[in-house]
Amino acid sequence: MLISLVLIEDRNDREFMSEIYEQYKRLMYSKAMEFLTNPQDTDDLIQDCLERLIKNIATLRTLDGCKLASYIVITVRNAAINYVKHQEVQSRHSFLTDFENDDPQDSTIMPEDLLLTKELSTEFTKVFELLSENDRFLLRGKYILDLSDEELADTLGCAVNSVRMKLTRARRRAMRRLLEGDYFSEQT
Repeated sequence: MLISLVLIEDRNDREFMSEIYEQYKRLMYSKAMEFLTNPQDTDDLIQDCLERLIKNIATLRTLDGCKLASYIVITVRNAAINYVKHQEVQSRHSFLTDFENDDPQDSTIMPEDLLLTKELSTEFTKVFELLSENDRFLLRGKYILDLSDEELADTLGCAVNSVRMKLTRARRRAMRRLLEGDYFSEQT
C-alpha cells in the first residue's frame, strides 16, 4: 500500500481510498505510463495523484462508476502532463551544468565556448532584471514555464493575438538591452 493511504487519519476515509486505489490502480498506472517510461517516476506520480485525490475525498464520495473513473484518469493525466513539462523545462535549463560536468579532456567542448555560454547567461540574467515586471512575466511564462499563448492571455486578461504582440515587444526590449550591455559593446 502506498504511504499516502496509510497516513489518512480517518479510518473510513482510509478504507474508502484503499478501495479506490485497489479498484483503479491498474487504470492509474496505465494512464501514467502513456506519458512516463521510468517505473520510479510512475510510482512517484501515482503517489502524488493519490495525495491530490485524498484532498478531494468529499468529491470522490459523490461520484459513481464512470464519473469516478474519469475523475481519476483526468487527475493522473494532468499530473503526468505537468510532470513531463517540468522535466522538459529542467532539461532545457540544465545545459550549463552539462557543460560544467563534462570531462575537461573532452575536445568536443572548447573552453572558449564554455566561457562564452557562461558570459551570455550572466549577461541575460542582468538584462532580465532590468526589464519591466510585465516583460519578465511574459518571457518567463512563455520560455521557462512553457505556457501557451492562450494561458498567458487568460492570465493577462487579453486576446491571444495581443499576447503574441506583447511577447514580440518584450523580446525586442530584452534584445535591445542585451545589445546595449558591456559584453556586446566590447565585442563589436
